[in-house]
Amino acid sequence: MTRSARDNCLSGDVFAEAMATRLKLAAEGRLLELSQFLEKSGLSLQAIHQQLNSGALFTVDGPEGGNYYPAFFADTKYDRASVSRVARALKGLTGGSKWIFFTSPRLSLGGLTPLEVISAATPKHCDDDSARRVNVELSSVFRAAAAYVEE
Repeated sequence: MTRSARDNCLSGDVFAEAMATRLKLAAEGRLLELSQFLEKSGLSLQAIHQQLNSGALFTVDGPEGGNYYPAFFADTKYDRASVSRVARALKGLTGGSKWIFFTSPRLSLGGLTPLEVISAATPKHCDDDSARRVNVELSSVFRAAAAYVEE
């Protein structure tokens, strides 16, 4: 087998594995089809398209050319504005790479995922101390996002 044939075979295996993982995530409700995302997010189709165009929302490629929407954009335990700001900070990356950033533990975040930090930083009430803590924690996520884009 030639090197390019072997490389094509390996990239085909990686692609197939990625699609299988995404199907599993969809079955678990962590990735949503458009109709599910519309229902859970409460956003209009126009708002979704605007957010996709601005980078505040992203999709993950699915099998057969379909797209999945990360369920965390519709989950009320995360501040949607914070998640959208972080998504915009990941400009230029594929949806799959953005998904990996949001859902993977980062050493720079003390072994937490960016979503875990955003969830903990979402204040239930806002006093001066909690507002200061939110800004510190979110700034750590933005620094991690900037470093991830540079990798």
